[in-house]
Order: sequence, then structure tokens, then C-alpha cells
Amino acid sequence: MTVNKRILVLFFCVLGALQVPVSPVYAQKLVSKADSIIFNTIDLRANYENLIRNYQSEVYIKGSTLIKKQNALYKYAPNMLYLDLGRNNQLVECLIDIDYRSPNIFSHELKAIRGGRPAANDIQDRILPFLNVNIYNPSIINDQMLIPEAKQLFKYYDFKYIQGIAGQARNDTAEVLIHQIELIPKAQSQRLITGYFYIVDGSWNIYRTDIRGRWEFYNFRVQTTYGIDATDFLLPLQAEISLDFKMPGNHTESRYAAYYNYESVEYDDAVVAGRAGKDRYNLTTRADTVAATVPYTTDSLFWAQKRPLPLTADEQLLLEKPDSVSTKALPAFWKYAVNLVVPQSFSSEKTEVSYSGFLNPLKVGYSHSDGVIYWQNFRLLWHLPKDQELLFEPSVSYMFREKKFYFTTPLQWLFLPERMGRFSATFGNSEQSYNSTFLEQLEQKTNTPVNLDSLNLEYYQHYYSSIGAQCELANGLLLSVGINYDLYTPTKKNIRIDATEDIVINNYYSFAPKIRLQWTPGQYYRMKGTGKEYLNSRYPTVQLEYTQSIEGVLNGDNHYRRLEGAVQQKLPMGLRSYLHYYAGAGFFSDMDKTYFADFQMFQRQNIPQSWNDPIGGTFHELRSEWYRAADSYAQAHFMYETPLLFLYLFKFTPRDILTERLYLSQLYTPALRSYTEIGYGIGNFFCNAGLFVAFDHLRINTIGGKFVLNF
Repeated sequence: MTVNKRILVLFFCVLGALQVPVSPVYAQKLVSKADSIIFNTIDLRANYENLIRNYQSEVYIKGSTLIKKQNALYKYAPNMLYLDLGRNNQLVECLIDIDYRSPNIFSHELKAIRGGRPAANDIQDRILPFLNVNIYNPSIINDQMLIPEAKQLFKYYDFKYIQGIAGQARNDTAEVLIHQIELIPKAQSQRLITGYFYIVDGSWNIYRTDIRGRWEFYNFRVQTTYGIDATDFLLPLQAEISLDFKMPGNHTESRYAAYYNYESVEYDDAVVAGRAGKDRYNLTTRADTVAATVPYTTDSLFWAQKRPLPLTADEQLLLEKPDSVSTKALPAFWKYAVNLVVPQSFSSEKTEVSYSGFLNPLKVGYSHSDGVIYWQNFRLLWHLPKDQELLFEPSVSYMFREKKFYFTTPLQWLFLPERMGRFSATFGNSEQSYNSTFLEQLEQKTNTPVNLDSLNLEYYQHYYSSIGAQCELANGLLLSVGINYDLYTPTKKNIRIDATEDIVINNYYSFAPKIRLQWTPGQYYRMKGTGKEYLNSRYPTVQLEYTQSIEGVLNGDNHYRRLEGAVQQKLPMGLRSYLHYYAGAGFFSDMDKTYFADFQMFQRQNIPQSWNDPIGGTFHELRSEWYRAADSYAQAHFMYETPLLFLYLFKFTPRDILTERLYLSQLYTPALRSYTEIGYGIGNFFCNAGLFVAFDHLRINTIGGKFVLNF
């Protein structure tokens, strides 16, 4: 019995002597055989989870997919189903190099493949995540299925002892006792798994796992066997993966087997010594698999040497001969309809093109403040020599309540990939209502603060453009410089304040150079080719931006200075839970003439990019007029997200809900001194929804919701 177990037993003995009531269910749990074995495994978890520092393995994968049922949706979305339209059954085999680095970093290099491209995509997108597993890490399988820490384990799972099994290591004649323990979740959630752990008696390491769960539209089963002797201790040796994919009118079954052949393994601190003197923030290993560069190989002798087991006669037939059963071709007009609805992507060696589908119903969102929004995205990427890139990503949205289109056309040239150096240019429009002159004169006429909610302030249309450059000065430290040029065109010739005076409105121009610094201490990164990609950091990101308009340049007719700053961070809170926070402030100064209070870090998003954009500084229920009603602001946003917060307590909760979120946002401006929003949201891979309550000085102002399809 371990020290922790003895302490628990002693604790309950003391409670018994003092006649303190103890829950019979919990007391029984502590002395049950299954729980005792799990406690022993947890006691050694800290030793085992980082024992393997690094391994490199060649993995052979073989699999087949059988179409059991299909309807027209099968042809509408082949990029989602990953099926060959001309075959009802298909086989694929491939070789992948996996590079693992503690605690949970996996990279891959696809070396060879034989079979159809749809099956290759299936392996990259759905099978590899099931192989990227450190069983002692709290998050396993797709970075979602949870095995929590000890203090939370019994909150979400029950354990049942099934049987003891005699086992034997590959290179040892001595038998070992292996305990089969059933894992039973207490809640219906895609974040939790069911199945069995097979634990070695004495060493208490996990020898085998047989786990089941659900992800997106499919049920999965993954059976993984680990080594137990000195040569392959804790290493995955082979895995069997089953995917049962079901949608209305469609049903496919996929079966894959993976076999590991290790090239190198580093235990304990060996890899730490090997990395002495290297950049500890560089997490680069091998490149991720890329479908456009798949090396297809049909050499039978090559595959015969690489296979751990020979193909069966049926498998050989599938590889050599296409299935005689083919799907019926769709009429031409259906193909055109599909191209309008389904997101499309095309790629070649130097070019990638994608767009969201002109009539895609999944690009629809709704919020109480904006109404229904429909948006479209287009992406064109050119790969240039020396890993340079030219990226064009225009977007457009239509707000039905306002009956207005909004667009943006960003163009970026990545000219120095290793230092994140890029030139950028963009042109677009945004909602605009009024300038400083109108607000000042209106307040003078009324002698009271203006109630913006009672006014129709759609007096100007705002068109913006900018050019700029960015470069990394040091790891985590980015410098950006650029120029903003804005045009404000009136929608009305004049505005009647009272019976005797109008405010004449004209075109306004603003020419304003800017400079921004962004710093993230301890920034981890990886290199993709020669390009640098930021990952995570244990420290917050700080941003500071200074802008000054110049009068007389390109008709610039205003003068002001603007300073804004922000700090943000994503803090892990355990069990796939995170606390996001964002705090920022800004102000205008030296406003000699009319200006528009267009802050860069405090504004609305007219073209949604994701459901999580409020962490960038957006309020859900705040009307657009309030964003430019004052020359200064201070804001703070907090979001706590966790897979299991409230809903797991209810048995009727759908298991497809992946995350719950709590929101708290606060705003101060001279025109709106205390504005607060609280909210609650749920989401999964398909959609997100939330309910928000807005307060003005602790009085309820509005109650609204937000719903976005995110498939």
C-alpha cells in the first residue's frame, strides 16, 4: 500500500473513531479493488508521463473503408466523408515517421503511401490524432478525450474491476499479472471516454487500452498495446482503430491497424543533455504531413519489405483492382449546385485556392445586436521561392437588419519567413455614424448628455485603407509600422439640430502613420520550412500602438494623436479548462480639428472570423454608436471555458456539447461610465450559442443571444 493510500485509510479510521459520518458510497470506493489499482497507477503517473523524453518511429498503417449506406449527401460533401466516389470499398497503406517530444508534442513526415487520395486525407485528418497519444497526459485522443488528474478523477469516472489476466513481455519468459479495469464515465460528453485499462501488477503501468468514444459524426474505438519490458517500456507497439461514421442516410465503417518500428528512444534526462545550448523555445521537429506532397509508391517489393504482416488475398485484390461497384453520376446541374453550397479548395505545387461556398448555409450567424449576418471568405495563396508567400484573403458580409454590405481585402507578402517579416495592404469599409463636431454641438444644444440609443446616427460611410510592414526584432517581440488612410463620405448633406441651425457635413480625410510593438515573453515556436509559427507562452502578450495624423498630406484635414495598449493571455486551469483575459485602454489627444474616434483595439467586427472573437475586445450587446462616443476608453474581458461545468450534472444533456463558457466584460468611457456584460455559452464542432445580459450602472439594459454555425 502506498503512502497516499495509507494516509487515506488512516484518515477514515480517525473519522470512524470520532464518529464522523462518512458517505457509504465514497467509503466503499476507497477500499474497492479497482480504485486501489487506479490509486497505485496515479501515484506513479508523475514518474511515467515524462519518462520518455523523445522517440522517433516509423509507423506502418493499413486500413480499409466500407460504404454500407449512402445518399446524395455522400456526393455533396466528399471532402468531409473522405471517400472515393468510384468505389464502395477501398484499401490504403502508408509509412509515416512520428517524432515525439515530451510532454505531448508530435510531428509527422509522410514517407510513402499506396491507395487513393481520399484515404490519405482520412489518415492525416482522422487517424493520426489517435496515434498522437501519451496515455499519461490528462488529454489524450485528438487533444479532447480526458483522463483528469487524481483530484478530479472520481468526479467524472467510476471504475470496475473485471478480471486478472496472465501476460508476458516480448523479450521475457516471466509472466506478469495484468488487471483489467473498466472505465465508466458519470456524464454523457464527447470529452469523456469509455472502455478498459489493462494495468500491470507491481509496476502499475498501463499495458493496454481499449477505449471508445464519439467525435464529430463518428463513433471510434482505439485499442493500443504498450511495451512492458526494459526495451520498450511504455512505448506504443501497435494500435487498431475503428471509425463508424453515420449521418442521415449515410453509413461507412473504417478499420485501420498501425505498427511501430522504433529508430531511437530517449528516456529520462538524455534528451535534455542533448539539447544543451539550443533554443529552448524552439519546438520544431519534423514537418507535418501535407496532402499536396504525398509520395505515392506502388513498388510491390518496397511494401513487402515494410509490412509487418503480409496482405490477405482480399486486401491484395483491393489494391490491384478497382471495385466493380461504382456510384451513379449526378446530373450536371446538381454538380453546379454542390459547388455553390459546399466549400471548395484547389491546390497545386505553387498555388492554393479556397472559398466558403457562395450559398453555404453554414456561413450564417445571428446576434441580438446585429441581427442575421451572412458572410463569405476567399483565400488565394501563392508559394514563392525561398519559402516566401503571397496571400490574398478578401471577405464580405451582409447585415440584414442594416441592409448593408461590409468588405475587406487584405493582401500580405511574407518576404522574410524566419523573422515573420511581411508587407501588408488592405482596403475595406466599416460602419460609421458621426464625428466629434456633431456630438459636441448636439450636447451644447441640449445641455445634457446625449442618449445615443434614441438617435439615428448613420451620417457617414467609412472607407479605410492601410499599408504596413512587420518584422520580429527578437523571439516574441514584433515591430509593425504603417500608414492608415481613411475617407468619410456623408450620407446626408446636412443635419438639422433645431429650427435655426444645421450642421454641414463634408468629406473628411485622415492620413495617419502608426507604429505598434507586441511582446510575448517566453514565446514557444516551431519552424515550418524556413517560416516561423508562434505556439504558446506561459506569459501574457502586451501590445502598444501609437498613431498620429498629419494634416495636409493627401487632403488630410484633421490633427490628433492616438495611443492604445492591451494585455491578453490564455491561462490553463486544468482538465482542458482555460481562463482567457483581455484588458485594454486608449485615448485621443491634441484634437485641434474634427476627428472620428475610430480606435483600432476597440471596435466592432462586421465580418465574423470565429465565435471566439470577443476575446479580442468586442461586446456582444453594445450598440455601434457607443464605440465612437468618446475620446477614451478602458475595457476588460474574461472568458472561462471548460468541457464540464454545469450540464454534466443533468442526465438529459446531449453528449455532443463539447465546451461551456462563462463571460464577463466591463467597459468605461466618459459617455458610458459603467457598462457590464455577463454571459453563458455552449459549443461543439458544429455550432456555438450564447446568452448575454447587459447592464448600465447595474441596471439591466438588454438581454440577447448569439448563434453561429461553425461546421
